[in-house]
Amino acid sequence: MKRGFTLVEVLVVIVVLGILSAIAIPKVFGQIAKAKASEIPVAAGSYIKLQDAHVAHKDMIGSWNSIGFAAPGGGTTHYFQYSGCISGDIDLESAETVIGLKIMSLTGLNDCPAGSNWAVSMVPTGSHVDYHQILSSVDCQPLTVAWSVGSIGECSAATTDNNDDSGDNDGDDNDDKSKDKKDKKEKKEKKDNKGQSKKN
Repeated sequence: MKRGFTLVEVLVVIVVLGILSAIAIPKVFGQIAKAKASEIPVAAGSYIKLQDAHVAHKDMIGSWNSIGFAAPGGGTTHYFQYSGCISGDIDLESAETVIGLKIMSLTGLNDCPAGSNWAVSMVPTGSHVDYHQILSSVDCQPLTVAWSVGSIGECSAATTDNNDDSGDNDGDDNDDKSKDKKDKKEKKEKKDNKGQSKKN
């Protein structure tokens, strides 16, 4: 004679499945949010490498156009908006902390609310640049674990350029100062080269 499952056995299986799904579903959604946020460290890493190359070549911090950085999706993706805060080259002697890349979430990702910010800030030290990867909300830290929670202000070096070099007068003033410093540096190098030539 065939014997089926008892009501108790069926209820035990349903309870076990309910417990497993209660544990698994939040984990799955957490992984989905991490996957969506995975573009942030990739974009920041690309930005830092390009900025390092520009600093090594010109001894100046450059705007997105100067270093050849293109934000994902042209500046806006499904989940994030990218902006830059530098409109012209900045001398390494300035010692002013500047935000080079700022990323804002357009939608909520798990506990990370919409409007949260990530930023790559730079501190010129005279010979090189120190980079800091900062995020605005502790709720977003599980998405980008290596980033520190801190305060992210508005753009400080010039106007936000969103991938173009057009700025207001403040940005033009920074350009003029950078050009003056660059001209002085070139004159000094020419003078040093002439001194070397005379010695030979």
